[in-house]
Amino acid sequence: MWMRDNYNPGYTKSECSGGVDSAVKNSCGIIWLDVNGKKAPNTFGKDVFIFHILKDEIVLHPYNDCNLNSEGWGCSSYIIRNGNMKYLHKK
Repeated sequence: MWMRDNYNPGYTKSECSGGVDSAVKNSCGIIWLDVNGKKAPNTFGKDVFIFHILKDEIVLHPYNDCNLNSEGWGCSSYIIRNGNMKYLHKK
């Protein structure tokens, strides 16, 4: 599904009892947002960001692994905490 402003939300569902990811207990699913739609780079931590759906809330992916050598799953949390994407320029 593509939204009007060209971003693409994705969703993975589970039963909220074991989760879909070992990082979050009782995760009901994962939302991934591609903020610029079909445009490149389509990469976690650059234009694709991860959130977890819990029974009563949506939370940031908890990994603190946002750097150029990581898979980028923790970058949503980094951006919210730090208000920037400076990790893209660190080596």
